[in-house]
Amino acid sequence: MTCRLGIALAVLATTALGGCAALRPGMSHVNAAFDHISEQEWPEAEDDLAAALEEDKRNPWAVLNMGVVYQETDRPEQARVMYKEVLEIDPGDRIQRTNVDEMKGRKLVTVARENLARLESNQAFELIRAERYDEARRHLDLALERDPDNPLALLNLGWVHQKQGNTEKAREHYHRVLDHEREIEVDFVLSENFAGKTVKEMARTNLEALDGEAAKGGGGA
Repeated sequence: MTCRLGIALAVLATTALGGCAALRPGMSHVNAAFDHISEQEWPEAEDDLAAALEEDKRNPWAVLNMGVVYQETDRPEQARVMYKEVLEIDPGDRIQRTNVDEMKGRKLVTVARENLARLESNQAFELIRAERYDEARRHLDLALERDPDNPLALLNLGWVHQKQGNTEKAREHYHRVLDHEREIEVDFVLSENFAGKTVKEMARTNLEALDGEAAKGGGGA
């Protein structure tokens, strides 16, 4: 029996970055693009980033933020190319401006890996909606290769295992979410019952559902 409380799956927004002007060619365009991204003005952001890349095609700030624009405008393959290019450039730059406060001071490559993980997890979310669980698992495995402790990917992989009857695996992934130091609020869920919940709250709810099913004799291994 599946969880009666609803489906606890989430899609997390992408992290965007703003850099320090005058450090390298194109940074004035990058900073303008960051402001547009913060207002979800995607065409304007893309124009500014294209201008930045004309000045310096390997500017990691421009490359990463172009990945953000592609991801947020439903161009996942192009976003993936941008994020991988940041990893190839491997800059030592650290974040100074961001639309996610906890990212301040972190390296660009770290954010590129996390955005790649979120990209895979978001694609998995759409496959889960279509009940294409094996394909979803492949994307979630890729997400966890990029970011092994990504709580969103762990939560969604737990749900896939739960739907496929692998309750022990599901429990393992939900507990990993609860053990993680990061607490994340999500932007989109499949059930209104989980609107405004964090990933830990959803993992806890899914575990309670599994415990309820086991108590009724319906839990499998």
